[in-house]
Amino acid sequence: MATNQGLTETELATTENNQQTADAQTASKTAVQTKRIIWITGGKGGTGKSTFARGLLDTLRAAGIKVVAFDGDPDNSQLFRFYRHADVTVMRIPIHKRSGADDIITEMEEAQTPIIIVDVPAGGGHLLAGLEDEVGFLSALEEVGYHMTLVTVLSRIKDSLNQLKLAMDVTEGYNNIAHVAVKNLYYGEAHKFRFLERSKTKQRLLAIGGVEVEMADLYEDTYELVDEADSSFLAAIQSDSELPKPDVRRLKQWLRHFEKQVRSAEGVLGL
Repeated sequence: MATNQGLTETELATTENNQQTADAQTASKTAVQTKRIIWITGGKGGTGKSTFARGLLDTLRAAGIKVVAFDGDPDNSQLFRFYRHADVTVMRIPIHKRSGADDIITEMEEAQTPIIIVDVPAGGGHLLAGLEDEVGFLSALEEVGYHMTLVTVLSRIKDSLNQLKLAMDVTEGYNNIAHVAVKNLYYGEAHKFRFLERSKTKQRLLAIGGVEVEMADLYEDTYELVDEADSSFLAAIQSDSELPKPDVRRLKQWLRHFEKQVRSAEGVLGL
């Protein structure tokens, strides 16, 4: 067995750094090899679920991970609007209607895409319950080798917690399902999410191994310019982008923070 005896401090540090890098690459590879559906929802009133879906889609694309996304929000199809001209498959689906999730099932069973993102309207837990009744959706995940991550994007209001609680209620008893609660810092600093912090819902989330992450506040003028251009975040930071340079810097910094949070989620967000 190899030892580190006789190595200088510099050589030892290099060896340890190389091992840490190898361990990180192995962990990342394992996370990607786990086929996963990431189901993103939130409460009413613009909690930021579609912004999170866009950030996650671009973070995974930048990491070279194959992703297919479905936009199930009939009233605000942001995901489809911003990515219809990008080099990624984003499909609109009437997920609130009967047979509305058939394209997702087909993608799971036939294409076996590593990561599937589904951006759904508020009340995504109720939609899951309906899909389970209609086609055994949650049961089918395990049959075809998929895990699921339910992402609930939160504002600071008390009612925002109801979606997180509903998501856990609907999926209780399924072993291949993880939960992520996202504090949208547009609504204030992380410690100001008082309803979440002192709730039994958060205690329950942590007790089942759920993860809490943060989504940084993106300066609203920058966000508006990206919105006006119908641009993905990645396209907006490219050298040929028409976004003003200070806004490019702000968006790059936001994406760096976003990626750090995704990586802190222990693989359940695809990295």
